[in-house]
Amino acid sequence: LWAELAALAVVTEQAEAWRRQAGALLELDEVVRHDPPAASEAELRPYQRDGFGWLASLWELGLGGILADDMGLGKTLQTLALLCHARERDPGVGPFLVVAPTSVCRNWEEELERFAPGLDVVRFASGDRAAMVQEARAGQVLLVSYGLLASERELLSSRTWSSVVFDEAPLATYRGGAIDTKTVRALHANNPAAIGARKLNLQSVQSKQYLSYLNDRVNDH
Repeated sequence: LWAELAALAVVTEQAEAWRRQAGALLELDEVVRHDPPAASEAELRPYQRDGFGWLASLWELGLGGILADDMGLGKTLQTLALLCHARERDPGVGPFLVVAPTSVCRNWEEELERFAPGLDVVRFASGDRAAMVQEARAGQVLLVSYGLLASERELLSSRTWSSVVFDEAPLATYRGGAIDTKTVRALHANNPAAIGARKLNLQSVQSKQYLSYLNDRVNDH
């Protein structure tokens, strides 16, 4: 997979750092157990704890990850637990950027308010969008649709986010091709992005582009 990513000409300057991080992951005998953060008010089921633990372990290693599962199995809750975990480890972390289809943005708002009340959610829609981006602060989640990401790419890429989360990631690369790889890779994140998606073909060019973004483009700005 590494050789194929290199062939896409997207992994160059940070190759050694990526190898060190991936090497640390390979040395693990098992995924480190992480208890759900106290700030998360969601009661995670055992398989959801496993998913959260996987994402948290990757976060601690400085790696990004893909959380792919069937609809309705709680990917959003696991991701919210990850954001709360990051905030618990470092109260100054944030802001976070969450990109989601317009049809589920309201669900994200409701679940953030219900299960992660310690995080302040701001819907990137009407109003002073420049101020929303420039004034985003620690502990805040800016929620944006894929459509607005496409139209406001320059603004959203004008600052660095602690993490970028793509919900239903396949929508960013096909179904009309509204979001291209250049738009995705324009976003800057200090910490790796976590991607939630129902189904990803890991042999597809799109998935390899996401993997390269997750574990190479971080801090490349």
